[in-house]
Amino acid sequence: MTVNLDTRSIESSAATEIYISAVPTENVPPQEQAKEIFSRIRDTLRSKKACILHERVFATQSAMEIVSEIRSKTYSDIDDGVAPGFLAGVEGMLGPIAGVQVHAISSDSSPEVINLEGTACGRILHVPGRTYLTLSQLSATHLAQPTKQARAMLEKAESALKQFGADFLAVPRTWMWLGDILSWYGDFNRVRNDFFT
Repeated sequence: MTVNLDTRSIESSAATEIYISAVPTENVPPQEQAKEIFSRIRDTLRSKKACILHERVFATQSAMEIVSEIRSKTYSDIDDGVAPGFLAGVEGMLGPIAGVQVHAISSDSSPEVINLEGTACGRILHVPGRTYLTLSQLSATHLAQPTKQARAMLEKAESALKQFGADFLAVPRTWMWLGDILSWYGDFNRVRNDFFT
């Protein structure tokens, strides 16, 4: 085994939330790491009758294409077309793939895919007493200025929320991966606050 897979579950009467973390344990070729990571995640999801709600892949930029291809092939029928959050970093001691995190749900209902501008970018799941909505890969890299990128990304998120009758007041947590954030954090907060107030 070249991968350590850690799984935690939280159960309620409405659903079981499953958190999966997969990290390499050996420095082997990235294709081998990716195949084992996604095979073990797929097998875990199937054994628990769970669907992916949100997923993050941590790897070098140069490894993303091959990781994405292997993920799609390995997941096969459980791949609903929503890309994970691909988060680029520097290569670590165990190679270009740092790990994968999955938040999955096992319940009587399955997540619906959320589409924005023709792209599958999230999922929504209704269970008794609550609704889960996740988004990933929202960006505006065509804009040069970071604050404009942040505003465009938040506008996309707001559009998705409105599709389902919600707004940012219903958002308990955001995970935003922004380049060189410390150099423009004050500006970013001003943009973000416009959406949360």
